[in-house]
Amino acid sequence: MLDVMRQLTASMGAIPGLRWAEFGRAMVGEDMWFVVITRWDGVDAIRSVYGESWATTSILPGAEEYIVETIVEHFETTLDDLTAIVQDRGHETPR
Repeated sequence: MLDVMRQLTASMGAIPGLRWAEFGRAMVGEDMWFVVITRWDGVDAIRSVYGESWATTSILPGAEEYIVETIVEHFETTLDDLTAIVQDRGHETPR
C-alpha cells in the first residue's frame, strides 16, 4: 500500500493552493491506518480542487480501490507561526 500511495502522490504534480502535505501510518493489529495532514491557502483553494464536496472528500484520485473507510476533519490555524520560538530553544523544525 505504501508503494501505491507513493506512486499516486508522485504522479499528481503541483496542486494550486496546497502548501504542504504529510503522510503517516499506524499499524493496528492487521490493519494499516493512514493519516494525511494538509495545509492549504484557504477553503477556496480546497474548493477549487475538490468542488462543492470539499468538506467530505478525502481520497487521493486513484486510491479509491484501496480505501475501506475515510474520516475528514477540517481545522483552522489558530496560532501564529512558532518557527522562531522553536529554533530559539535549539530545536530544528521539520522540513
